[in-house]
Amino acid sequence: MHIAADDEGVALGLDSMRSAEPFGTQLIEVLTENGLEPENWLAEFGVGQFEITLRPAPALVACDRAILLREIVHDVARANGLRATFVPLPHPDSVGNGVHVHLSFNDSNGPVSYDPNGESGLSAIASKASAGILAHAEMIMAISAPSQISYLRLKPHRWSSGAIFIGAHTREALLRICMPPADSDPVKKYNLEYRAADATANPWFVMAALVRAATAGLDADQPVTAVVTSEVDELPESEWQRIGIRPLPGSLEEALTYLAPGTPSRKWFSDTLLDTHLILREMERKFFADMDDVEKCQRYADAY
Repeated sequence: MHIAADDEGVALGLDSMRSAEPFGTQLIEVLTENGLEPENWLAEFGVGQFEITLRPAPALVACDRAILLREIVHDVARANGLRATFVPLPHPDSVGNGVHVHLSFNDSNGPVSYDPNGESGLSAIASKASAGILAHAEMIMAISAPSQISYLRLKPHRWSSGAIFIGAHTREALLRICMPPADSDPVKKYNLEYRAADATANPWFVMAALVRAATAGLDADQPVTAVVTSEVDELPESEWQRIGIRPLPGSLEEALTYLAPGTPSRKWFSDTLLDTHLILREMERKFFADMDDVEKCQRYADAY
């Protein structure tokens, strides 16, 4: 999120936290009082940019909390004479705001995402589920990044996602393995992070797409080819082909073709839901048709 204030402090610095007071303290208090279980409130890289994280929760609860969080942030900001926005990009040249969806897998006995013998700790179940998400990544992105400015952010070297692959120790990955702290229990802390979502998306729709793709991966019974641990730009083209790394869709219009009749998405969701999504995206396209990217970002910032 971005918070507009007179003194916006230094990126990633304590001064940024101080400049946002008493907003930050009040926000944590209100979130706690309303049962949203905040974990972290911290300054981010962009000027006036902050990150807020909530404790893990079951999928539908997490989606509910994502919406409640935004409304509470806006309310607390207004009460302090501030303006908050979760817009994907406040300006085409600025640092963007993502919504990271953390995923872990459980069976009747507990967590099953971690295996100390798996590549980068990835269990067989998590690997197959990840392969499903990667296989259907373009379709998921048509749901998780649905605005006219989402794909200005989803590019290499934008601290978002640079290509379709699973990685560890790299923030260019569409799906990133979140390595647990050395002094923690990896069975409980190990999780995956889907990085190609933003606040213009419907969180329940995003979660449904991820679950559908993950279960498709489990049904296919094929693990990921490899976990990338280096800078993806440093890999030769032959490695991209071997691992199956693909470029991200270059635009929303390209991504939306993966929701068209005849695509796997039509087996996962009702035609009514998908057609409504496509109609809304077309309405937005027409609305923004005569605007440049700067104006588009400004208009989305007003809404989100």
